[in-house]
Amino acid sequence: MSITRVVAITGCDSGLGWAIAARSAREGLVTVAGMYQGVNTQAADSLRKLYAHPFPLDVRDPESVAGFRDYVKCLLKDNPNYKLHAIVNNAGVMTIGNYEWQPPSTIENTINVNLLGAMRLVTAFMPDLRKTALEKPISKTRIINVSSHCGLQPLPGFGVYSASKAGLLAWTRALRHEHREHGLSVVAFVPGKWANPPYFIFKYGQTMVEGIMDIEP
Repeated sequence: MSITRVVAITGCDSGLGWAIAARSAREGLVTVAGMYQGVNTQAADSLRKLYAHPFPLDVRDPESVAGFRDYVKCLLKDNPNYKLHAIVNNAGVMTIGNYEWQPPSTIENTINVNLLGAMRLVTAFMPDLRKTALEKPISKTRIINVSSHCGLQPLPGFGVYSASKAGLLAWTRALRHEHREHGLSVVAFVPGKWANPPYFIFKYGQTMVEGIMDIEP
């Protein structure tokens, strides 16, 4: 029986997440694309045309994560030749601005999405990932956590984001050692710079102005 590999990806509404999902689908993997903005969007429609499976997902919500996992499990159950190959924790948020100008809700949301969201997904999928990793000749089952160079070298204005990505890197390394004996690969992917610098300059300035306006006299 030929094996068809399944990959579950978060944060596929745009940018890197959309590109990963599109490439996975083009390569013939059964691609389940987590969409924070829902499945009635242009991004979701474009992935459907590639035979991917857009699915609504908010990694901050345990029930949403459970629903995402259950959808993947249904695909595996209904198709005996499907095997869970990988999960990709790509969902992330970034607010640019000095730490003291960011409200607690913004700081907590950054950590909740970038770090705790990845942990929720791994917790939900770990039993199936480990099961597939132990099967032969199936191997190379993996968890891919999308981090950032900011997690290696923090930058001014990116302090909270850098902290969340540094935490993700540290957790990824620990997880790799914990599950090596199970044949499960855990990888941190640190993409290069791909957004336009003027955009970041604009966003940094915008956050500075908003922060100053919010400071009580």
